Amino acid sequence: MHIIFACLVGFLSGSILWSYLLCKFFYDVDICDYGLDRNPGAMNAFRAKGFWLGSSGGLLDALKGFLSVHYFVCDAALVLSPWQMGCVAMSPVLGHIFSPFFKGKGGKGVATTVGVWFALGFMHFGLVLGVFLCLGELAKFFYFALSSHMVDDAFAVVGGFFGFIIYLYLQWSELFLAALMNFFIITYSHRKAFRRKRQLVET
Repeated sequence: MHIIFACLVGFLSGSILWSYLLCKFFYDVDICDYGLDRNPGAMNAFRAKGFWLGSSGGLLDALKGFLSVHYFVCDAALVLSPWQMGCVAMSPVLGHIFSPFFKGKGGKGVATTVGVWFALGFMHFGLVLGVFLCLGELAKFFYFALSSHMVDDAFAVVGGFFGFIIYLYLQWSELFLAALMNFFIITYSHRKAFRRKRQLVET
């Protein structure tokens, strides 16, 4: 029962899309009108209103993942199996992606994922994940520079996270299941970008 409650709280916390709310409240702008994906996430807040509002939305999206997971995993002293740990950790990410307040069409969950891993590793895992995501962006930049083919951020995010789960498998195998669940969820949330790339290749 405690695990179900923790997952429910995490999901509801994750379903509050702060980037969308900030743009609506301060500028009366719908960030779903921006970007190819038209989602209410932090990246479209960047596109709509620039760095400060985008970073504020991203920070709040990360914080909601951090707080719910930190409380139930670290402060509530629950004894969790790897499977239960994965469910509790992924509940705010799933809430962000499948927000019931947006008819199940939320953001991509990247900022919330970073917040979750900061909570799971007492800052350590969040920093490592950030490094791998930066490496993914760097690899995307070099690929574009060498081949002149534009690559979507989805490839950088998913590629970076793939490196992160390999790191966890080698160093912290008890959290590997949670990371694997996260990898598939993030890959799913970026499916439209992969589909667009495939259509471009076929044409």
